Amino acid sequence: MTTGISRTERIEKKSIEAIIAMNASVQRIRLFSASNPSTVGFVENAYDVLQAIFKEADAFIIEKTSQGIRLHGQSLSEAEQRKTQVTGFFDLIFSFDLQSVAFGKGITREELSRFLEIISQKPENLKEGGLEAEIEDLDHIHLDGKKALEASAQTAGAIDTQNLAPMICTLQDLLDEDSRGDVCKHLGDAVLAKGLSVIRNLLSQKNEAPMAAELNRYIVEKMDEAALENLLKEVAAARLEPSSDPEREAAAKQLYRNIHAVPRGKEVYNRLSYSEHLKMKTGLEQIIKKDFSVYSDSDVMIGLPGAIERFLAKENDKNAPAILDKMADAILEAEPDVRKQIAENLPPVLDLLIVTSQLDTLLRMSYKLVGWIRQETIWSSGYEEVCFRMETLARTLIEDGRFDNCRHILKIFNAICTGKLEKPSEMKDLACGILERIASGDFVQSLTEDLRAQSEDKRKEATDRLSLLGVGSLDRLLNRLRESESRTERSRILRVIYGIGNAAVPALEREIKKTEIPWYYIRNLILLLGKVGNESQVKTLRPFLEYEDDRVQRETLNSLFNFSGEESRKMVLDALYRIDDQLKLNVAGMLGAWKDQSAVQPLIRLFESEALAASEVRDELALKICNALGSIGSSEATPLINWIEEILEQKRKPPVMNKGDSEAIRSALKSALENIRQNGAEKKKDESGRSKGEAS
Repeated sequence: MTTGISRTERIEKKSIEAIIAMNASVQRIRLFSASNPSTVGFVENAYDVLQAIFKEADAFIIEKTSQGIRLHGQSLSEAEQRKTQVTGFFDLIFSFDLQSVAFGKGITREELSRFLEIISQKPENLKEGGLEAEIEDLDHIHLDGKKALEASAQTAGAIDTQNLAPMICTLQDLLDEDSRGDVCKHLGDAVLAKGLSVIRNLLSQKNEAPMAAELNRYIVEKMDEAALENLLKEVAAARLEPSSDPEREAAAKQLYRNIHAVPRGKEVYNRLSYSEHLKMKTGLEQIIKKDFSVYSDSDVMIGLPGAIERFLAKENDKNAPAILDKMADAILEAEPDVRKQIAENLPPVLDLLIVTSQLDTLLRMSYKLVGWIRQETIWSSGYEEVCFRMETLARTLIEDGRFDNCRHILKIFNAICTGKLEKPSEMKDLACGILERIASGDFVQSLTEDLRAQSEDKRKEATDRLSLLGVGSLDRLLNRLRESESRTERSRILRVIYGIGNAAVPALEREIKKTEIPWYYIRNLILLLGKVGNESQVKTLRPFLEYEDDRVQRETLNSLFNFSGEESRKMVLDALYRIDDQLKLNVAGMLGAWKDQSAVQPLIRLFESEALAASEVRDELALKICNALGSIGSSEATPLINWIEEILEQKRKPPVMNKGDSEAIRSALKSALENIRQNGAEKKKDESGRSKGEAS
């Protein structure tokens, strides 16, 4: 009885693994980059799964049909269709308006990585011709219809290097020595014509047959110099960084042996090794001496992470700290174009420190890197990547309970996000996004709860840390503000949000537009908008001047007063006759404080109205109007002066003078008149002083 699973089941299982692995790789590329070491690991995993599929089939094909998604002509089970990692990748692939995509046997790691990097972008961001144009040079990836379905036939015609090895053993026994030479020549030419991928696969195999050695020798002797150097560089990299995959490591070692066994291969390898070693040594010396020209040497920069890793592996090494310190100094001291080069080459080094848990080393560097982030005003991919590494460092430190160690990182992103440190919009958006991701951890919920802790020290610490996290903590703070029944706790939350500044406005506007939220929460949102917003929020506040609760209306007036722009003044003046008399007291005071000349006639009309005479706050409102007119008026306001004098001389008798405390109102009018005349005298004095100064 057979206990193993069928070929079809094996392919289906591996196909799902491939989809999940490729989806994870795309997400990693979007978060970091295709060159990030951790991203490379994800892509490597996806590549290995595809290779397992190719042991069973010549191509891996994904099709979109009227019956749904099919892999290798088979529909997915319901369980597989429910996996978000699977459906997410299908949604991504078919957003490029495809019907099918096929990965052919023989695909290289570079082709897979490039394909995943391309589809990580939005379709509209691709070059003219779309996805098909982008992957034109990827020989083993085929899109749509006939091309995808023919991929198997196309790859089947390729040289199968796995089957070539046993075939050589058979030929070894069948052919005489002369014939073996001719066959090796023809096979070698065929392999060379197929390119580096096929050459690599063949030379990575162990085959002790003399004819295999002869074929390898022919290929190494005849292959292009540049291609041989590329293979040897791969060999060197593999020897410096052993793979966790035993099969891959064994293949790399065999590749080295087969090339090194050929005189030409050995000679080129030794030449490259010596040249690169010498160049790397010189480059490291340049970094130490602050010779900034080294940062434009791509060979040194590519080899830098490996060199630092080797230094770090030695006990009590002082070379790595010295190199890293000088790089951190350079990014602060160099000219802008050099700083950009350093920023572009730093991420792999920072990744190395993260992966090898050299957090304290990275933390020491981070203070200078934060200084560079503070001063840098030119957006670049390097700037973005370095910021991402600072984000990773901060998140790791927080997870390790070392929040205070990353305060400088949070402070710089907070300052950029809130606008306290002026930067281009791309840098501001990046900083806000970083804070939001850092604050996505569970620790923020714990900090929010600590705002109501009994210990004052704990409350202060929570307030301080939430303020540093800025917009990242905003959603949870607003949820707590809405739910809290403690005035003290709400006050603390309000202080934290004040500290976030204008960056909090979008979230506040989203919240205030929600339906069925309590009046006290609306009032607090309006209060916050008044503190951190500006004239741009006038339209948002307009409906709340007529809200059913007068406490919300009053807070709206306070926020408009804080703005004090033209639109705010116009809105307040328009509301003068629509709001109740208690609120008119506030408005009269605001108009006086603004010294808004356009408010004079509306205030006079209100003073002379029957409504004022009948108001329950008649005398208080009348006095407020008088004080406002006194603040607004000037000696040029002849109609206003005449109007006040006519009332004082009883030539004009507004209704309020008959029903109210006429003496108090007369006294307020006299004070208003004195203020107007005094303001006029001071203005004339100032004008006279300016005239004399100009004459001299």
